[in-house]
Amino acid sequence: MKHLSEGLRTLTDLRSISITFKNNRKITDKGIKYISKGFKGLSSLQSINLSLPFTERITDESLKNIGQSLKRLSSLQFIDFSFSFCLNVEDLGLKYFADNIKRLTSLKSINLMPNVIIADEGLKSISNSFKRLYTLQSLDIDFLCCTEITDDGLKNLGECLEHLGEGLKKPSSLQYLALNFSDCVKITDQGLYNLTKGLKRLDSLQSIDLNFTNCENITNTGLKYLSEGLSFLSDSQSLNSEISPLQFINLSFADCFIRDEGLKYLGETLKNMSSLQSINLNFKDNLNITERGLKNFLESLESLALSKVVVMTSTQQLIVE
Repeated sequence: MKHLSEGLRTLTDLRSISITFKNNRKITDKGIKYISKGFKGLSSLQSINLSLPFTERITDESLKNIGQSLKRLSSLQFIDFSFSFCLNVEDLGLKYFADNIKRLTSLKSINLMPNVIIADEGLKSISNSFKRLYTLQSLDIDFLCCTEITDDGLKNLGECLEHLGEGLKKPSSLQYLALNFSDCVKITDQGLYNLTKGLKRLDSLQSIDLNFTNCENITNTGLKYLSEGLSFLSDSQSLNSEISPLQFINLSFADCFIRDEGLKYLGETLKNMSSLQSINLNFKDNLNITERGLKNFLESLESLALSKVVVMTSTQQLIVE
């Protein structure tokens, strides 16, 4: 690792770098520290992809060193960082990382896959970090199997989304939002309410991808809250002709407790969003959605000029193009 670090320091014109240590049982905090030192001289770096899944010997100290190195890279625009299933990295490590990247005011894209033991405090830290990133256009965070995340964590996230770009005389620049909370089993309808309150500031949003698969405590009420949030977003965009409106919606509520009534709420909102081009919905393993409910939902969309609609239920997959 020391030789790699020394080699990196000589690549002062490097624009993009990708490093992967998947399922590596030898690399430790010391090795990551060497690599992090190598980043410091990459003043022209615009994109970094760092993948460390299942690297079981690294700890919070590694994320601290990575963050401290990245904060010096003022040209950095794209971060793709995975430390999923690194079981010794906890909320504190994510806080170290987040406290440093919030200084990167040129960032356009963050793609993050944290460790499964991250809880509300870690989510709060990363949420607070991107609140200041006024140039951010794409935010993709995968909290798959983070079973300690609760409604309180989504409240912090929603509040930060609500204040994203606050203080600017122009709307938030965020165009793509993807959040995966699959198997975050402590999230309830209240969590969806907390999250969707933040949508009203995202005036430039063109695509939204939300995954709550296996969140068994989400019901029709949660889908109603989400529908209301999407409705507010659509209304705010329609008031400004300079903004590219929402075009793509991808929602997964597989194995949640959704009935026909929930689909009805969603349909009543989507039918008024004339800018939509594509809708992809996953309600697999929701045994309470009937063919009649699905038929009524599709009929509510007939006035839209959609290029594609995909709806998956327990009994069928419908594709309309």
